[in-house]
Amino acid sequence: MTSTFCADVSQPSVVRWKSVCRKIPWGIFLLLGGGFALVEGIKVSGLSSLIAGHMMVFTQLPPWLAMISVIVSTSLFTEIVSNTVLTTLLLPILAQLAIAMDVHPIYLMLPATVASSFAFMLPVATPPNAIVFAYGDVKVVDMLKVGMRLNFVGMSMLGLVTNTIATAYFDLSTVPDWARQLGPNTTTVTAAFNQSMANSTVG
Repeated sequence: MTSTFCADVSQPSVVRWKSVCRKIPWGIFLLLGGGFALVEGIKVSGLSSLIAGHMMVFTQLPPWLAMISVIVSTSLFTEIVSNTVLTTLLLPILAQLAIAMDVHPIYLMLPATVASSFAFMLPVATPPNAIVFAYGDVKVVDMLKVGMRLNFVGMSMLGLVTNTIATAYFDLSTVPDWARQLGPNTTTVTAAFNQSMANSTVG
């Protein structure tokens, strides 16, 4: 910061600009802001719609393999995208994908929601990671080494729990009547995605 930029403001205030320049962790703000800018770039460029179209490949997979693929994909995307934004964009798509596959929507939506919190590898993944990276003597390589292990354990446990405890508790082996009534209308995936994008933009 230059001395001119950090000069004191003549008017009295609770917090002086010099203190803001020295005390505020600007690196964290820029790091997290870059993640939000990346999300906006994905929206504007149309890459998000392309991703939604390619996710239709999951309908050709066995349900358990599609669920594992969703967990892995969500865990990777949440390293560079806010988990709130990620779930807002993904859940409407996954609901339609599950209906197209004739499986319970929660079977895909639940693991995706939990996996969106597996942000252990990069500083930009989540604010706590950024704070530790900024104030602690931690390198990105160190975070990657430990984060990969945590992600692997988390994804393995999530897949196991989804196919056992969650399936029994939520009766995921049975497709609900309301999902069957909607039918396997796979063409609504892109529409659901665009609607979620519009809602997130308005919000």
